[in-house]
Amino acid sequence: MATITPTIDRDSIPGVVLASWAAMATNDVGAGVPIAYAADLTTQATGTFGGGTITWQGSNDNTNWSSLTQRSGTTAMAFTAAGMGTANENPAWIRPAVTSGTSVVIKGVVAIHARYAKAPY
Repeated sequence: MATITPTIDRDSIPGVVLASWAAMATNDVGAGVPIAYAADLTTQATGTFGGGTITWQGSNDNTNWSSLTQRSGTTAMAFTAAGMGTANENPAWIRPAVTSGTSVVIKGVVAIHARYAKAPY
């Protein structure tokens, strides 16, 4: 088991922070990434799954982690094949975790879109 350090890209797309965890193998977890206030989180998983599962997790203390759920539902954001999902929750931190499988090489990417609203003072 390894903790994979993400690559953070703040420059490619205006208003979006991309966090990428590359070459994750069985039992690897990603290092947590802090989330902007009131952000929308869209996750993507690609790679060779080999029977593995990537689950997106959230935390409010960067220590205790829980599975995030798909927007408009209660299904965990867990993928056994390439896919995308948007989270119901807006935790302070996010990370991917990979379980099971053989010859697993999965890349997890989260797009963090900060929501802005004009409100009277």
